This record gives sequence, C-alpha cells and structure tokens, in this order.
Amino acid sequence: MFMNTLLLSFSLLTLACFSVNDTASQSRFDNWSTDQNPLSVEGKERIDAFLKDSGSSSALILYEGQIAYQYGDIHRKHLIHSIRKAILGILYGQLIQDGRIALDERVGDLALAEAETPFSDLEASASVKQLLESRSGIYLPAAAESAAMKESRPARGSHEPGEAHYYNNWSFNALGTLFEERSSKTIYEAFQDQMAEPLGMTSFKGKIGNLVLRENAEELDILPSSLSDVDGFYFHEPQKSRHKAYHFRLSAHDLALFGQLLLQDGMWEGRQLISKDWIDQATTCRSVVNEDIGGGMSLCYGMMWSVAVRDGNVISFSHTGYGSHLISVHPGADMVIVHRAPTENPDFQRKNHPSQLIGLTFQAFYSGD
Repeated sequence: MFMNTLLLSFSLLTLACFSVNDTASQSRFDNWSTDQNPLSVEGKERIDAFLKDSGSSSALILYEGQIAYQYGDIHRKHLIHSIRKAILGILYGQLIQDGRIALDERVGDLALAEAETPFSDLEASASVKQLLESRSGIYLPAAAESAAMKESRPARGSHEPGEAHYYNNWSFNALGTLFEERSSKTIYEAFQDQMAEPLGMTSFKGKIGNLVLRENAEELDILPSSLSDVDGFYFHEPQKSRHKAYHFRLSAHDLALFGQLLLQDGMWEGRQLISKDWIDQATTCRSVVNEDIGGGMSLCYGMMWSVAVRDGNVISFSHTGYGSHLISVHPGADMVIVHRAPTENPDFQRKNHPSQLIGLTFQAFYSGD
C-alpha cells in the first residue's frame, strides 16, 4: 500500500490544527429506540455475523437520519483510501458555483502538464468536466496508482477526451492540484470549513502530514509512525508525477455525517453547505461500467462517484476505498451505510466485499424476526 521507509521523506505540515470537537466519543446522531428500530433482530444478527467474518472494525447504518445499527468503534479513524476522491468531487461544487473554475476549461490552459511529459494536442483539449468524469483521455503515471490501475491504464493517445471511461488517478490527483490553485485553500482547509466544522465531525482535527516517495522504493504496508495519527497527508511520488494524492483519515461516524449531508441535498441545520444542483450533477450517470448488477440496476460512474441507476433513476451513489471501506447513500430509502476495516494493519486480509453489507441491510429492513 505504501513504500519502504528508507526511501521516504515525511513531515507534518505547518497547518494549524483545527479545534473541531474535544469529545471524540460524542455522536452527532440520535439512535432509534429498541422497540421502534426498523431493522429486525434477525437481520441485525446476520449483519453482525458478516462483519465479524469480514474482520470489519466498524460500521454504521443511518435511517431517516438516526442510527439504526452500529458495530465496533465508530469514532476510530481510518484511512478512507479512494473515498478521498468523492470528497474532493463534492468540494468542487463551491468553486464552480463561485466561478473560480469552469467545467469547460481546457487542461492545456491550466498549467497541469508534467515537467518531462508535455501534453499532446489531444490531451490538452480535455476539459475539467472530463477530468471529473474520469473520461479525460490522459493516461499518465500517477501517485498512489495501484498495480492493477497501472496494468489497465490505456496507452497514451488511444482515446480522445470524452470517448472512454478509465478510473484515472492522474485525473483525480491533477484535480487536487487545480483545486488548491483556484481555491486559495488546501483541500484539507476547505474540507474543514465546508464540512467538518459545520457538521460537527468528532475525529477530524486538521493535523496534516506530507509523505514523499523517493525513486526505486519497495512496497510496504505500514506508514511511518509520525503519520500514524494524522487526519490526512499528501502522498507525492515525484518520479511519476508532480501531482500529489491527498489522503484522509476519518471515522465511520464522520463519514456517515458526510453521507447524511448529501442525502439531505447539501442542507444542514438550515444552511446550504453544498449545492443540491452540484450533488445532482456529481451523481448523474455518465459512464455505464456494468450494465447489470442485479435488481434491474446498472452501475455507472458520475463525477468521482459510482452511481446505481434503474430505469434512468438514481437508486444510490457510493464509493469504496481499498476494496474494504464503503460509503453508500440511498436517497429513496433515506439511508446511509458506512463500512470500515483495519486496512492499515498489515495482517488484515479482505475476505468479503463491503457492498455485501448493502444487501444485508435491505434484507434486515424488510424481514421479520
């Protein structure tokens, strides 16, 4: 997952640590009472067994904004891995609303090129919208790119911008660079201001690190100890790309707050924190990646979100991280599902895909004891 520490340099950035909430164990959600809980006892027992078998560390199911089920320590922070992309995608809404970034701006005009790999004319014509959709046609090495992503990366020039979908870490990381250039804030500062503080997140304190991978490093599953408790860190592989990955650590509780905000169309306690229109744009089907996932649904990719649709209607939108972490938002069911796993433990091995929790949750809602 990460790399040999002999070839790393790391530090804590000199950002002020944000004072969000001193009591990390205080939940921002009410609980369903035992006699009114919409999940059946039998259904919750099946979920318990699944999570135990999976080696899960925590899980949280919200129904109508209240906790219907929880498992493990919901306030323990974990890396969210690729769910970072879903967060950045939502943060982009404010920049676009303020006119600081336009979706039709061209990559070639944005100073995003790699120092030793200039854009071709075709690549330079890609738009910000196509970066967000992961349809840019720019196929370059990237920080935090897995072996599978590297192997599946198309050859440069093989597709025009907008022609094909490819889950593209170069695009995601370049969007992070562009965001910070146009927002006058770091991604973490924007997250703090727009989400963590107004939502009352309990685990995110704004302690941010920086991790630089030197050339010829070997893979390692353990981060340097100095980064063991940070709330996020930039991961830079300069031999691959100038664009850094931007990792987050969040608890199940705080990730559920993020999901509930989106479920409420960006409205929180009378404040419009995120534009409803932007949430709708981000969770619109733009690339069909699996035509049949069961139940008459197709799986699509929107703007940095996976989207399940049936008959043209959005059933849910979700993102996973490292194949083990999950946030899944279900507008029609008024439900948010979060799953966490101890992926920073080198002994952890994924046994079950977290998406199985979604099916078990719906079974628990509609089955009796």
